[in-house]
Amino acid sequence: MLTGYDCPSCGGQRALHALLNGRFYDAFMLNPFLFLVAPYLLAILYSTFSISRVAAAIKPFVSHQTMVYAYIALYLLWWIVRNTEYWQTIANA
Repeated sequence: MLTGYDCPSCGGQRALHALLNGRFYDAFMLNPFLFLVAPYLLAILYSTFSISRVAAAIKPFVSHQTMVYAYIALYLLWWIVRNTEYWQTIANA
């Protein structure tokens, strides 16, 4: 509200609600970044709290410094894209 720009997570809760109710298109239009974040966050949660071999195998990958920096870079890139006139045109169509 202070700057007039949309934050990268705006619409995230509504998108998650739509996703959990099977409304995939609505969820995507509210916040497409959720489709990129959700699998990664699930992998982090699984590798942190599970004691299975699969969790142990993926933990070095999902918690690697490069992966964390890539996620942050994608988050910032989405913030920029979300506030372009092009995205506003698509989102309001």
